[in-house]
Amino acid sequence: MRDTKHAHYGFLERLEFKYEHGGTRTLAEHARLDALLAAHDRCVTDFAAAVKALGATDVKAHDALIRLMTEIGKTPDGALH
Repeated sequence: MRDTKHAHYGFLERLEFKYEHGGTRTLAEHARLDALLAAHDRCVTDFAAAVKALGATDVKAHDALIRLMTEIGKTPDGALH
């Protein structure tokens, strides 16, 4: 999931650089952006299904995972990203 997110955002950054220098999006770039977003969406959906399935089979493991994910997502001051 992290890899697909980085691929999507990385491509967006390259497009932004292009736009800042007078470029416009091509049809191929539009298609690539759509494909990258679709790939990331599939990963998010699969991850959500796996977390839900874990909750149905092992509540303690599910709760531990959610706690760890929450801790990982916190900034140094304790706020969530």
